[in-house]
Amino acid sequence: MPSSQQNATFLAPAHVLCVQVATGRVSRQDRRRQARELRAALRETPAYQGARGQKAVVDQVGEDGLAVAFFGAAELAVACATEVAGALMRRGETRVSAGVHGGPVRRAAELWNTRGVEGPGAALAHDVMACGDTGHVLVSETTAIRAMDAPEWGDAMSDLGPVEVQPGLPLRLFSLAHGDVGNRSIPTRVKQLSAARAALRPTHNLPPARTRLIGRDADASDIVDRLETSRFVALTGRPGIGKTRLALEVAERLKSRRPGGVWVVDLSAVSVASDVPSTIARTLGLLALDSDPSLDRAELFLRDRDALLVLDGLPDVVASAGESVERMLDACPRLWLLATSAIPVGGRAREAWPVNGLPSLRPAADADPALLRDSAAVELFERRAYEADRGFRLTDEAFRAVADIGVAVGGSPLAIELAAAASAHASVEEVLSGLRESIARGKHAGADTTPAVVAWAVEAAAESDRTILQSLSVFHGEFAMSAAQAVCESGDIDAGQVADGVHSLAQRGLVAERDGPDRYRLLRAISAHARTLAASAGAADLLRRRYAKYLGTCSRELLEAAAGDVERVLEWATEHDRELGFRIATNAAASWHDRGEWARCARWFDILCDRREGVTVDLLAAALTARSRARLELGDPDGALRDADDALAHSSSIDDREGVALARRAKGQALVSTGSVQEGMRHCEEALASLRRLERPEEAAVTAAELAAASMLAGDAAKAMAYAADGLRVDGGEQASSSLLLLRGIGAARSRDYAHAREALAEALVVHRSVGAERHEASNLLWQAELAGREGDHHAAALYHSERLYVVQRVGGRTEIAEALRSAGVSSRRGGRLGDARRFARDEERLRTQLNQPRETTRVRLLLVDIEVAGGDAAVAREALTRALAHDVEDGERVLCLYAFGTVAHLSELYDEAATLFRAAAKWRDEDDLGDGDALERMYADTVTEARVGLRRDMESDAYDRARAAGQAMMPEDAMAYGRARLTV
Repeated sequence: MPSSQQNATFLAPAHVLCVQVATGRVSRQDRRRQARELRAALRETPAYQGARGQKAVVDQVGEDGLAVAFFGAAELAVACATEVAGALMRRGETRVSAGVHGGPVRRAAELWNTRGVEGPGAALAHDVMACGDTGHVLVSETTAIRAMDAPEWGDAMSDLGPVEVQPGLPLRLFSLAHGDVGNRSIPTRVKQLSAARAALRPTHNLPPARTRLIGRDADASDIVDRLETSRFVALTGRPGIGKTRLALEVAERLKSRRPGGVWVVDLSAVSVASDVPSTIARTLGLLALDSDPSLDRAELFLRDRDALLVLDGLPDVVASAGESVERMLDACPRLWLLATSAIPVGGRAREAWPVNGLPSLRPAADADPALLRDSAAVELFERRAYEADRGFRLTDEAFRAVADIGVAVGGSPLAIELAAAASAHASVEEVLSGLRESIARGKHAGADTTPAVVAWAVEAAAESDRTILQSLSVFHGEFAMSAAQAVCESGDIDAGQVADGVHSLAQRGLVAERDGPDRYRLLRAISAHARTLAASAGAADLLRRRYAKYLGTCSRELLEAAAGDVERVLEWATEHDRELGFRIATNAAASWHDRGEWARCARWFDILCDRREGVTVDLLAAALTARSRARLELGDPDGALRDADDALAHSSSIDDREGVALARRAKGQALVSTGSVQEGMRHCEEALASLRRLERPEEAAVTAAELAAASMLAGDAAKAMAYAADGLRVDGGEQASSSLLLLRGIGAARSRDYAHAREALAEALVVHRSVGAERHEASNLLWQAELAGREGDHHAAALYHSERLYVVQRVGGRTEIAEALRSAGVSSRRGGRLGDARRFARDEERLRTQLNQPRETTRVRLLLVDIEVAGGDAAVAREALTRALAHDVEDGERVLCLYAFGTVAHLSELYDEAATLFRAAAKWRDEDDLGDGDALERMYADTVTEARVGLRRDMESDAYDRARAAGQAMMPEDAMAYGRARLTV
């Protein structure tokens, strides 16, 4: 509800009520009548009249709604909401919704000179209102927490939880139902926003169960109970016995009990112990960083989470992987582990749970089929056979044969399912006969029969299907149909036949269909048999070569889907076909760049470029260009410039115009990084012009983003915004748009055009999230927090910083996480969220100690002092101050320490001491410069300013002057000693 301000205004805290009446299509005369009724309904309410009597209210009424700012108690805004809604309902108007939020609102020094209700608090109140359906009165946490001190309102509010009323801003909302006013249902929009937020922050990666677990219900219940007391349970048993399926069932049942998340870590493709931590980190969505070991980052992410990890296939790697697991258990006191293992797992904190075969009855000749049906093995066979052939029915005689199958395979679910799938092609009796023969031939009777059953199932398939299965063994994880066709196609088998063969193998249970579209996988026991067949046929290298060619040319989306295999195939290619290695690496470079995996990118190109003999010039130039960007991000601008120059020379030598443009852009980026901004921008502008002529919109958009960033670095926000707008006019893809929208928002913020900055950043955040640009998201949230802080909305700033912390924990190193914790702690303290502030600060203190950063450890302890001062408990604040000063304080932190002494003295009602300490600190730092430092220093400056106002009010002027004079005469070390002595610290 905008209006122009006729007088000088400033932002002040208020509780804003927005009310809207859904009008539909009505005449202008009816709208005017409605506005008069709204104004009358508002001004007749006791709450409004009371606030007006206190000269603490401003209102603005339109044709379809109103906004009222209460510069006083939160209860007045809440009461007014119910009174206005009730008055309108009594007049027959039922299409009313209302929202209340506490935040900064613009006002004039003389309140009656204020025109309209404007400011970030008013905008958010409107957004809160918009989250409700007709009849809802929604109240945000900033107002509700204060209003709920009164029993009348506390009992009337229902917590709806955090709701993203704006992108990146999850406000906790309450639904107010008081008397006849309010709607007790959960608003439709709240449901939609909550579902969208849950999708952004998944708390599990469990696949949906395709079928009901058979014969294991009691085991699953017992293991769930065991995981309430034992933090590490290992399910052991032979391959195919159903360990993974049982573990998934247990995890599903524990999902609601582990709010920190339930994650299945697939270790089936891991061959060395050192890859276990990185696989865990990748499953948790943590970015790979060479600066911080994966295990450290996983521990940091999980430390305070009540979470369950399912380590599927843990001992199939090496026994030393257990060291990583043990360390995680020690570092994460609320972490629970469930492992699956083909062999017993020993060690501390582990409890083995043997998984046996499904119960199988050996039928007598006159056995009752009804009794056999109750057997878990028979039930599983019958269900899977019916899924393969909807016309399948068991005769009485067939029931006995199925029971014999269960006994023959030792109750192995995999073997039973393979046998059931085969029943679509042969009678049950023929399946039983074939199984017995295969088991006898393999001499597996009484032992592990799974390999023999797998071999029998493969032999029963058509020859072309067996050939396809053999080729599929090259995949270590999930694969797409296009990948299968790439490795299986030959002179004898075309793409259509491959697709038919994969589907045929899936029907036989030899290929597992995954949850995503067109996604498949081989189970471990089947994959092992297929690899044996490929090795026996001498086809292993041929299959790797085909797969390498595919990875060198496939789309980014398909490459991402095969991410688990890329490095394994790269290892083979560097030894057997360097050109293929270059093609795979250059194809993967874009994905590595998008994910910020610069170290991985540089490492592979280092390996490949050291073996460049015989590689074509265009491939070498592309590799050098990709490595240039990686080196730049890793802090080696000189190396990046050398690579860019080499790439430029190589591309020029073969007149590769696109290669020249990309190398020139890389050179421009390196020059900007070394401080030669104008020269670097000139190279990027030339690259941009070339890419436009070549009609490469995506690369042109990326180059425009680089020019926008360089302009920002040069301090020209207007030029940066122009480049960003220019880049957005090109259809350059979502990744480029993510960067350009972010730069446009930052440019607007630096130009102090806050309204457009908020709008651009909100639009950009949606794109960041849709394309998974988490580094862009972190930067965006930082700027949104900065904007909120500049406008005095410290509560919103705290929420933005908290959201950013979650993202940084996934993509940042430990030092970056520590800085994010500091920002979240300071902003939460300023926003009055003391519980959050205390938690963030303690987490940061622990991390700074681990990183051996004594100066920052002292500073975060001083933050904790201020948090406890704000909490109002002088004894607790003194304890925090004692802890902060437990070690030597560097000279640069003495002023902050003196401020901390002063604030604790003020809280302890030692007014003379507080005034003395504040003046002693100010002597060594010009008072005019207070708050020009980092966020912690600015926060302390505000705390000290407020405390000084209180001292002037509470002390006689002569006493105040004497105390200040005493502080003026003190040297810093004397002031520190004085503070310690007077506060007994």
